[in-house]
Amino acid sequence: MASIESWVAFLLGALSLEVAGLWVEVVGPISAPERHPGCHYNNELYPPGEIRISECVLCECSRYSGRMTCSVDTCTTEPECIRYEKMPGICCPECVEKGCFYNNTGYPLGTKIPTPPCEVCYCPWEGGRGGEPVCEHIRCDPAPCVDAQVPPGKCCPQCPHGKCETLEGHDLPQQGFVIVSFVLAYIIA
Repeated sequence: MASIESWVAFLLGALSLEVAGLWVEVVGPISAPERHPGCHYNNELYPPGEIRISECVLCECSRYSGRMTCSVDTCTTEPECIRYEKMPGICCPECVEKGCFYNNTGYPLGTKIPTPPCEVCYCPWEGGRGGEPVCEHIRCDPAPCVDAQVPPGKCCPQCPHGKCETLEGHDLPQQGFVIVSFVLAYIIA
């Protein structure tokens, strides 16, 4: 039961209460805040509390101010995700397939990626590369002929006649040490 001193303090507008062993001082006259029946939003009345307006919008209706404060869910993307699916009732789509990206096209894990002739790329099975494929550039050895050509769809030059020729039309063997000895013999002669 409250003492007469606390009753007088209440009437004067200053009240001290003991709550769980702590003293809390309330200054000013005590009155219950006005309660609102809800919040108006888009010509509808919503009850106080949390309200999901749509799959991606969560609002809070204040029972005291009658104001609605809302937040929009933010969806994140995964760098290794190549395919998302939207699930009913959930705001953000979920990743259903991981892989790699090459020229803005997604490829599943373990896939050899179609590339230009002088490049070889694949998407590794283990992933973990942030959606980046593993690529290597092909290095070509010099062609052993003077009329080398790069065939369509190939990377490295090839000798169309299968053997080396000098500018004078003489056939040369394709082994380097023989070519050097021939050139020396040709210069000496």
